[in-house]
Amino acid sequence: QQAAAQVVGELIDLLNSLPSFSVPVIEAVPAATHLLRIGHDEQWVLDGLAMVHEAIADNACGPEALLQLLLQHELLIKVDVDVHCDLYSESMHPISETHG
Repeated sequence: QQAAAQVVGELIDLLNSLPSFSVPVIEAVPAATHLLRIGHDEQWVLDGLAMVHEAIADNACGPEALLQLLLQHELLIKVDVDVHCDLYSESMHPISETHG
């Protein structure tokens, strides 16, 4: 939810940075230097963020279920494979030695 709020905030900042439409050659310059100004705390922005948060919460069941499945195998996920590969390589013997 925090990442979604950050994206919305960045979009608002980008919209606020759009310059106004002006044509200086014919002196058609608006009073405002930027196209529009949106406040991060405007009610419609806050309502939109609430909708995004609700959608994220509603759709979290899939990733949460997957996480629970993966947590059952946490040891396999976190194992240091290099250590096991090194141990396996160190214990290798030529086939001729194993068939005495």
